[in-house]
Amino acid sequence: KAALDAKPAKAPPAAAPATAKGAAKGAAKGRVHLELSEGTSNKFWEAWVEGSTLYVRFGRIGTEGQTKPKAFKTPAAAAAERDALIASKRKKGYA
Repeated sequence: KAALDAKPAKAPPAAAPATAKGAAKGAAKGRVHLELSEGTSNKFWEAWVEGSTLYVRFGRIGTEGQTKPKAFKTPAAAAAERDALIASKRKKGYA
């Protein structure tokens, strides 16, 4: 009976559709989508904050990729980590 009463684990939010390159401009408070297409690389990276959880979704362009959630103590801490990751990705050539 305990298995019947158990609530299913909460799934991460549905991934947003891919957006155009450079859509991250002015998106510091929302979902950020970056892409890298150099040589044989053809990948995307996306991040957003919901409450105090940072979600990062990444993979090859044209695939759904994978989503990794990371919990923080405060929404501000999650946003700060997202902003640091965005800066790091831009430094690596993502746009």
